[in-house]
Amino acid sequence: MAPPSLNRHVIIGVAGHVAHGKTSLVNVLVRGTLMPMWKDSKQNRSVEAGIFPMREEAGILPVLVDVPGHTGYLKNTVRGLSGVEAAVLVVAADDGVMPQTLEHLRILTLLKVKRGFTVLSKADLVDQEILEMAELEALEATRGTFLEGSPVIAYSAVDGRGVEELRASIRRLCRAPDRGRVGSAFRLWIDGRWHARGFGTVVSGTVMSGELRQDDALLLIPGEKETRVRFLEIFRKRVECAKAGQRVGINLRHLTHKEVQRGMALVKAGGFLQSSLLNARLEVSGSAGRPVVNYQRVRLCLGTASRNALVVLMGTDRINPGEKGLVQFRLQQPIASAPGDPFVIWPLNCRTLAGGGTVLEVARQKYRRAKAGTIIPYLKAVEAGNPGMIVERLLQKSVYTPLAYPDITGYTGLPLPSVRTAVEAGIDRGDYFQLSGGAILWRQHHVDLKSHLRELIAEILTSTPFKQFVGLHELVKRTQIQETALQSALSELCRERKVELAAGGYRIPQIPDRLSPDQKTLIDLLMRYAEDSDFVHFNADMFCRAYDQQFRKNEVQRLLDYLLAQKRLVRLKNNRYMTPHAMERIREKVQATIEKKGKLTLEDSKEILGYGRTGGVPVLEYLDASGLTLRVGNERILKARPKAQGVSSPPRGRGGHSDPQESMRLPTR
Repeated sequence: MAPPSLNRHVIIGVAGHVAHGKTSLVNVLVRGTLMPMWKDSKQNRSVEAGIFPMREEAGILPVLVDVPGHTGYLKNTVRGLSGVEAAVLVVAADDGVMPQTLEHLRILTLLKVKRGFTVLSKADLVDQEILEMAELEALEATRGTFLEGSPVIAYSAVDGRGVEELRASIRRLCRAPDRGRVGSAFRLWIDGRWHARGFGTVVSGTVMSGELRQDDALLLIPGEKETRVRFLEIFRKRVECAKAGQRVGINLRHLTHKEVQRGMALVKAGGFLQSSLLNARLEVSGSAGRPVVNYQRVRLCLGTASRNALVVLMGTDRINPGEKGLVQFRLQQPIASAPGDPFVIWPLNCRTLAGGGTVLEVARQKYRRAKAGTIIPYLKAVEAGNPGMIVERLLQKSVYTPLAYPDITGYTGLPLPSVRTAVEAGIDRGDYFQLSGGAILWRQHHVDLKSHLRELIAEILTSTPFKQFVGLHELVKRTQIQETALQSALSELCRERKVELAAGGYRIPQIPDRLSPDQKTLIDLLMRYAEDSDFVHFNADMFCRAYDQQFRKNEVQRLLDYLLAQKRLVRLKNNRYMTPHAMERIREKVQATIEKKGKLTLEDSKEILGYGRTGGVPVLEYLDASGLTLRVGNERILKARPKAQGVSSPPRGRGGHSDPQESMRLPTR
């Protein structure tokens, strides 16, 4: 026999009305190897789903799931049937098709079960005529469902009638192709949990997708509590790996059994989106008796999770019995879902199936009618199943949000090759714009973003007269758009010369002068004072004292910063200013002195410039930062030959210090 970790499990649900013989059928098929299961002590009926492995054949292990048949245990029934891939519908020959028979059949259909057969139990209690009538009734009930055309087997647990035919039918079910998604991300819905002495918390469930190995890191959702696999067991045998479709028990580290509940999910980080908003296609059962209306509260069961939810209808106020519609479920707690997950719902005030459907999108935002124009086309594309259309609609509704390949595959559930093919086709058509990092934008969104950014920069600069540039950080903060998308749009605007990039950020070249007459007068005074000061650098306080405090210091400082941005002044590390013309003459004197003597000291600067240490150090450090000189100990030497264009102000880095690398990179006037 192959190791248990390599076996394929076929999970088969055994469904039907209460007291129709489901448990006795399972007992016969597993040859008396029934595992303990919860029963109502008074009624002797199952209240929880029981899991029972049959005998393995050819590396395939059939696993029967016996679910409760009573309407009071509807939640447990749905939990038990959530992971099955085939079904056996049990109908008592002496009782016929009953309400829960039809209810379980509808649940199996909504959960996308595609194959199975019907069993007429208790065949020993009726004569041949009644047995034939029961068979006709079963065929009528299954018409139009996945069980149409499948065998109807008469069976008795008393005389053994039909047992071998049952086993043969189960073998045929097991030969069908495996539907487990091994290549997908790992996810397991927890349907059992307990504390094992000496080991800690143990959970059980069916691996819905992916695979799991010993010591893998996992997240428990909701809550995203981190845990790790200590060891794995499959029907009491230790294994190293569990894969999609298998039943497995997992011993978890770092979690107490009180932190774990049935209905939670175990996933690997980044594998599944966690959200309390699900966009879905809902089908209201024809037997529901009443419509589902907008903002109705229901109970939603997905996997083994059961949540109270608010139903928000899209494009209508009600969905009548037998009809379908697009909805958004707003859950009280988040859930680890993915597109394609089936679900069922029932009203809060009764335990009768209302309907079910398929999750189309794990949503990020609440549905609003204003957004219906992008949300509904995307959901319809997901329903159609065309990868190219799904990717196109996703990019259209992801306004100004670039999406990388992992983002698209994680959000849509599409395989990477399909996404790559769809994206490359869209780029070739010119519909998609690819950023430098590989992320994708809808091209029209990129064009709109460029226009929006230019208008925003102009608005900021116009509303703030002294502001000369708008930094990237400010644009990110104002727009709440990813930096990569902004940088791509801004770079293109710069190439088109609609926006200029400077040391302080971005600006619009065509914006007119926004200074008042008084401010222009003060600027003239500042420039005259700077020119008269020549080599003597100054600050706002010195200027105000020179004019007997006629001007406010903060107003003078704002204009000094404005003149700096205009490159009409340069700023030293001590936050003092001088004219570019004065600095250019200082450069010439310093260069001539070093070429003559081979070096320059502070004493030399006093002789040629008239500075002492306090005045000379900021000027010499500015020349170091600009790339003219290099400090060696207490002396300066020439670092490189100066450029002929002139001098520019080195931009300020952190703490007001100049950045030599930026200074060397920026053009000078």
